[in-house]
Amino acid sequence: MKKLFVVCLVILFVLVGCQKERKISLDDVLSAFEQQGLHLEASEPMKHDTIFGAKLYGKKPKTYLLNNKLFHVFIYNSSTDRIEALNKFKEKTALMNLLSFSIYEKDNMLIFYVYEDHVINKNIEINDSIKEALNHLGD
Repeated sequence: MKKLFVVCLVILFVLVGCQKERKISLDDVLSAFEQQGLHLEASEPMKHDTIFGAKLYGKKPKTYLLNNKLFHVFIYNSSTDRIEALNKFKEKTALMNLLSFSIYEKDNMLIFYVYEDHVINKNIEINDSIKEALNHLGD
């Protein structure tokens, strides 16, 4: 009985250890947004980029416009890196008075959507569409 328990435990560890983390690519993000009817327009980084477009945990974001608002997409090597990046961002901005923005994260991807205004109904609708697009990533 004890041997059977040990064998089952070893098999469980092997199966858990063999699971690969899903990685989202920039193309996955762009495709999911297009399928949701959200058009991301490529944008050049600004000369005096904001904290949202700055290098974060070793990565510069790809910058887009969504409804003429800045949309920064960071793709990291792992979800652990994404978590570290977001923690660094929170540390850097803890005492700042930032514009209105939303953070979206999934697996190895981090997004900052900087909408700068407080138009609640419009931002809720876009927020729901963004969440729906992100839910379809990896389908």
